[in-house]
Amino acid sequence: RRSSSATMVKLSALVSLLWLPVALAAKGKKGGGKKGGGKKGAGGEKGGDTCELSSRNTDMTDEEFVVALQGLLANTHVHQPGSYTHLEQQEVIFALGEAIKQVDEELDGSENGRLLQEGICRSSGPLPEYNPAQDPFLGPNPLNNMHGDSGLSDTTNFPAPQDADTTIVRYLPTQSQCYTTAFNAAADRVVLLCHTFPYIDCRIQSQECSNTTGTQLRLVKRSNDPDCWNDETCDPFETIDTLTLSGLGRQAGIYFYIDNNDVAVVANDKVLDFYPVGSDSTNLTATLSIDLTSYMVSDADQITSAFPGWDGLVWWETNAGKVGTINLDTGTVGVWEPPEGIDLDLCPGVNCPTGIVKGIAVDESGTYVITNSVLAKFQATVGSETPDLLWSFTYDRGSAIYNCSAPGCGSTTGEPTGMKPGMQSWGSGTSAKLFGENEDMIGIANNADVQIEINVVDRTSGELLCELPMFEANMSAVTTSFVGYKNMLFGVNNFGMIPGISVPSAPGFFRVDVESNNSGGYNCVPKWFENDQTNTGCLKFSTDTAIVYNNVNSYSLRLNAVVEFAINILESKGLGNLVPLLEYIANFFSDNFVLARDYETACVRYKYDLNDGRSYRGLTLGELNGWTYFVSNQIGPAGELYVGTLGALKVLYDPTN
Repeated sequence: RRSSSATMVKLSALVSLLWLPVALAAKGKKGGGKKGGGKKGAGGEKGGDTCELSSRNTDMTDEEFVVALQGLLANTHVHQPGSYTHLEQQEVIFALGEAIKQVDEELDGSENGRLLQEGICRSSGPLPEYNPAQDPFLGPNPLNNMHGDSGLSDTTNFPAPQDADTTIVRYLPTQSQCYTTAFNAAADRVVLLCHTFPYIDCRIQSQECSNTTGTQLRLVKRSNDPDCWNDETCDPFETIDTLTLSGLGRQAGIYFYIDNNDVAVVANDKVLDFYPVGSDSTNLTATLSIDLTSYMVSDADQITSAFPGWDGLVWWETNAGKVGTINLDTGTVGVWEPPEGIDLDLCPGVNCPTGIVKGIAVDESGTYVITNSVLAKFQATVGSETPDLLWSFTYDRGSAIYNCSAPGCGSTTGEPTGMKPGMQSWGSGTSAKLFGENEDMIGIANNADVQIEINVVDRTSGELLCELPMFEANMSAVTTSFVGYKNMLFGVNNFGMIPGISVPSAPGFFRVDVESNNSGGYNCVPKWFENDQTNTGCLKFSTDTAIVYNNVNSYSLRLNAVVEFAINILESKGLGNLVPLLEYIANFFSDNFVLARDYETACVRYKYDLNDGRSYRGLTLGELNGWTYFVSNQIGPAGELYVGTLGALKVLYDPTN
């Protein structure tokens, strides 16, 4: 188990000499099919992509390994489990590198321990199509927003990949992780909302490569030619413009939508911006900006999201808890404020009881907003723009049994909170999910202390129809939206997830059905439960394949052995206090998959390894490191599956569909 002292000295020297917050120099090419194709592009000029994607499936030298980890640590410092000096970080990188070498020598190139499974059960599909009512002021379902439609169903009738062996993967370089994907009506433009990173895609410092994190809107030309999609050497994408937004974090446009006129409506800090993205669009230029600064409670307050109602009013909500509308024809703004008032000592912030951190859902009868305390239904009309509260359902938001330690805690760091590990605020982590055979139900998760519960509420009355505890006691949290199809809800456990690295959640992937009972009411009935550990991303469901698509994370046998060796190295040097940092860094090498389960039987129908980046002695740097909890998978019209990974949007396509 011991490497030569010369090797140890060499790596230690590299760690000491290469402490630079930069990562690897790019050597690879853009585009790509399963075997790195992408030679034939969609045509036109490459607007905005001046940085090249890093090499794939190549081995790192000792020097490159050290520099890569230094760059990743520099980019994720706010998420690390404590404050560590450069010297301490060097010690951990040295121990990890030594352990990787020792394990590599002992295993001698043997199986890494990944369990790739696909095609091991029969399909239960295709299923009857799901066609929710079309909001007349949105683009066509299911293209218009991250959740696909005004009820936020995350369900589509498009196919999606089923065979990992025939899957073609294409790479859209972004120097970012893209977490929202939507399409114009013709599906020849894709609009992306991405969080940028220094040194992630652009591996060397230059004028073209940003050294600061931020949020970008991207306009991408997309081919509808099936011949291109089926040819792995053809790249169906061309980035034609990028735009840096002034908003930061989650309030920088994550819930943008594309309206019925092919205009992307983006909430950017305190302003709503309107960008034409039709088939003739070649850049991102706002044709209208509506400044809502005067309606914010403080400089820290921001617009959480906006969405069009059935009569054309644009609804908006703020992080502190206001709900409003805008009449685009007259400019009239109507505003509702919580009757109990807004606590300016807590709001905006993770402990704000009136706070709003989730998206808006809309149907023909009203608008649904979930705050950190209640699920509420509003109504407003042209000429009477001030929202009326129709009903309010108070859910169990839990109690302050944790100390706030997440990056989003801000000034409340160290203070008591009910925000569980893996969540974004002290309250529900789900947007209102409109579902039901008769389009009459709403599904949310509450935030109960021991076990969070599914709450199913009647859309008309706001009454609770049924509830069901989920996941293991004291290890339950939901911060990504459910999938809704007919009377079914699909969801995952997010307890313990950490943004910035691939720390998997506590186990939990479920289907729950709402069934009528003999008493004239309803029961929430569990249909299946699996122990998958979610990494990041919103679920997506295809009626064509009858598959629910998720992103999961796990340690390989090799990585487990590496961590054990590295802990021994640190403890032998009296550095056991650095083990938490070691475990944090080890997550950069964890396995990341798209995992797909049959909606009926829950058996694995598709499992695709997302890690195809650079390797070091048998371990591959993970690429689904979730900087944000909102890396929302998306399914496109050709049957392609979009997954936001570090440095590139990966698009999986199965030509056999």
